[in-house]
Amino acid sequence: MKMDLKRMATAAAAVMIAGIFSWTLAQARKDHSHKKQPPKVVPIQSEISVQNDQTVITMTPQAQTLAGIATAPLRKASARRQITAPAEVLSVEGLAKLRKSYIVAKAQLAKARAKAEVSRTEYARLKSLYQDNQNVSQKSLQSAEGALRADEADVQAAQQELALEGPMARQNWGSVVEQWVEEGTPLLERVLNQQELLVEVTVPPGKSFARASLAQLEMPGGHYREGSFVSLFPKVDPRMQGVGLLYRISAQAGLVPGTNLVAHYSAGPRVAGVVVPSSAVVWWQGKAWAYAVPAPGRFTRRAVPTDTPAHGGWLVTRGFAPGDLVVTRGAEQLLAIESSPGPSSPAGE
Repeated sequence: MKMDLKRMATAAAAVMIAGIFSWTLAQARKDHSHKKQPPKVVPIQSEISVQNDQTVITMTPQAQTLAGIATAPLRKASARRQITAPAEVLSVEGLAKLRKSYIVAKAQLAKARAKAEVSRTEYARLKSLYQDNQNVSQKSLQSAEGALRADEADVQAAQQELALEGPMARQNWGSVVEQWVEEGTPLLERVLNQQELLVEVTVPPGKSFARASLAQLEMPGGHYREGSFVSLFPKVDPRMQGVGLLYRISAQAGLVPGTNLVAHYSAGPRVAGVVVPSSAVVWWQGKAWAYAVPAPGRFTRRAVPTDTPAHGGWLVTRGFAPGDLVVTRGAEQLLAIESSPGPSSPAGE
């Protein structure tokens, strides 16, 4: 009897322990499952419609706040139209050779002139002695005269050689660089020492251009460097044709001969428009767009021409007017809403 009671007590204790373990495990799973629950997503309420062949997104003020949308009015501005042209960093190896050739030709001329001067003095001395009772032979006088004529011919040849160096530099680099070569200017030394770089800009055929004293050169990394105009460039890439312009910029790491750049510079009269800030622009299908606000809570996508860069954005002469509201923050959210799958996804405007 005692044995049966002992067995019953042991079984009851085991059941109780199993129950406590099961409850603890279930509670742990419940807590773990609760922690893994994803946060509740609040959808952004919007309505898409088409009005006058334009997609219109309508949103409540609360939805705009959730989307992080901010707007700003466009300001009136004016600027000269911008021309974009391909550019390339040039090798100055040929320029260094021209400078060396010019120095050699100049030295040869100096030597020829010095030698001719000695011959001239000697000939004058012998001629004086010959005329003074023939104190020297006629043969000696004739030999001195021949040496003088030969040295004078060397002077003329050296002069012609030096004279050819200038046109060679002008033909390859332009008149300003020709002057650098002839005078050995400090600017030429900086170029040859690669402290400054020469950049060729090729303006496409049919494009009007001004010999702008400055050009904005777009570097491979997307930032800009200011280039100073040197002269017209007489050599043009046969693949591009057009008009060649030569600019110089300060050297920087990564810019080596052959590096392709993009030049932006002003040309033509000033035009009036508005500046669409870069913060308002979104890119889609290779084009720039901005969302205008024709009425409170309504947004329409409009194309933004990017052929005239301005400070902080682009100068636009059509499609936008001074005072128009544009979305300056949250435009990507609007584009995502507009391009969501469905009949209202954006068309290729």
